[in-house]
Amino acid sequence: MRLHDVDSAVTCGGVLSDGRRWGCGTNFARLDILRNHHKSRKDRQCIAKRDSEEQPTASIP
Repeated sequence: MRLHDVDSAVTCGGVLSDGRRWGCGTNFARLDILRNHHKSRKDRQCIAKRDSEEQPTASIP
């Protein structure tokens, strides 16, 4: 197996339940590198949409 094999790459991103996409689409060879990408200050915006969907919105009475 090659290190930079596209078939085994993990990608920053996905599709939300409403059909919108989140993440930057960058491919990484290893999952731990993707996790470091998400933890970096610069790239927290990649998961901001995903995290905002997971948190329930408060209803205003």
